Amino acid sequence: MVDARSTEHYLFGGWLLGYILLSSIIVSLISVLGVVFLYGKTWAQRFVDFAVSFAIGAILANVFLHLFEEAAESYSILFGIFVLLGIICFFIFEKYLFWHHCHKLEDHDHCIKPVGYLTLFADGIHNIFDGFLIATAYSINISAGLSTTLAVILHELPQEIGELGLLIASGFKKGKAVLYNFLSSLLIFLGVGLFYLLSSNFANIQPYLIAFVAGNFLYIAMSDLIPILHEEKKLSKSILQLGFIILGIVLILIL
Repeated sequence: MVDARSTEHYLFGGWLLGYILLSSIIVSLISVLGVVFLYGKTWAQRFVDFAVSFAIGAILANVFLHLFEEAAESYSILFGIFVLLGIICFFIFEKYLFWHHCHKLEDHDHCIKPVGYLTLFADGIHNIFDGFLIATAYSINISAGLSTTLAVILHELPQEIGELGLLIASGFKKGKAVLYNFLSSLLIFLGVGLFYLLSSNFANIQPYLIAFVAGNFLYIAMSDLIPILHEEKKLSKSILQLGFIILGIVLILIL
């Protein structure tokens, strides 16, 4: 067993904290790359039209191919309960947002759809987990930390682009969508801080945090996003929607 004092020295000493912070900065900057896809009004509109489809594929693939896989060894009835808890909490949260942000507004065209806030909330939790994950990997060794950072970057890129499109589709102006998405990404540093505070106990709660986040994303994809796609009646655009869903799944699968 590794001596606790030597482990603490390794975590806080030398270049380790610098590696963790630099990796977190790089990952958080991924959130603003979606600006490139919003250049030009025509492209921006096309991007928003199909970002929902892409995000559905990316979110579902992330849940079933990554989140569940990471916690597979800890799967139990309690794990399933936390997935359901994540879904129920977002149902309650969405109801609250609808009544307090939209119900009293006379002009509903300027109302931010609840899915926008839900996306930010779920992404914030996910970013906290990413910070925790990166710090945990670096606590093993530098090589593990670097490889984990690269994996997180490749995983976050398509997801962040899709989430930016969702924020715009839900009613946020492009500038605010980029800003809020970036602020959400900064929560990765909260994850790093939590690692240093709770690293000794994280192994016990990790599977249930994963389950809760998975429930959040399942609710967003199944309850809010898929019904949006059903509003499109044209066969050609429906086929394109399916294509973008598959694209989102494939990108998450290969990354």
